[in-house]
Amino acid sequence: MALAPDQARFAYVANDEGWNRIFIRDIATGAEQEAMGFPPGVIASIAWTPDGTGLIFPLEGAATPPDIWRFDVAKRKVEQITRASKAGVDTADFIEPTVERIESFDGLAVALPRDRRGAHRGLRLFLRRFHGARGSHRISRALDGRH
Repeated sequence: MALAPDQARFAYVANDEGWNRIFIRDIATGAEQEAMGFPPGVIASIAWTPDGTGLIFPLEGAATPPDIWRFDVAKRKVEQITRASKAGVDTADFIEPTVERIESFDGLAVALPRDRRGAHRGLRLFLRRFHGARGSHRISRALDGRH
């Protein structure tokens, strides 16, 4: 969370199934806007520009190598500020996963990332529950549909 230099607004980062979203809230009115236009990824921190016109943040994702981004609040426009070395790696081959929701043992939805080909890359995900004071554990369900 970051308080604007004029102290009239604050910006915060919210987690949405593993990816981050940025929101800006007016303190007096409670009005809120979402900063949009940047690729899916994780935002480790956020800061206002000294003049309060924009937000600066690092962003990285499965298909987006780490770089610094800027969101212009008035224009509602995002721009990538840095272009860090990718050490010769072709990022065109990077895959942004989608999220599939699968019901867990307790009826709640569990977010399971999948790549755009729908593969789990051979990995199986299990939920493990703790049972009783003796420390016994039980595998409750394989989330790939196989038991």
